[in-house]
Amino acid sequence: MTRNYRKFYALLAQMPHNEKEELVLQFTNSRTDSLSAMSDAEFGMMLSTMEGFIKANTLAAHAPDMDAWRKRVMASIGGWLRACGTQHTPDSIKAIACRAAQRKAFNDITLSELRAIYAEFLNKQKAAKRTICNI
Repeated sequence: MTRNYRKFYALLAQMPHNEKEELVLQFTNSRTDSLSAMSDAEFGMMLSTMEGFIKANTLAAHAPDMDAWRKRVMASIGGWLRACGTQHTPDSIKAIACRAAQRKAFNDITLSELRAIYAEFLNKQKAAKRTICNI
């Protein structure tokens, strides 16, 4: 296995208040504080743990924004369904959003996809209202 030290240092830079030596000691059970003395398994485990930590912190930081966009998307799809005179439930709205984003789960939809779906269904609402009002 080729070790990607560049990736390690890039991840370390995203983790303030952490020292290289402390991390290496933690993942080698205090055997060494040297990256080159780590086994491949220890090094791989350390990288994947660091990536998971960074991803979790990033998601937590964006959680309030994501929650607001999920609610906007549900409201825009619900408004479109009401304008079309269709019965709907929160689960049916989430299913429509998942199909629009081509995702399996509603919470897997990214922020940019949520914004696009929101805009799309607002446009569909306007078109549905114009069509129904002009009949």
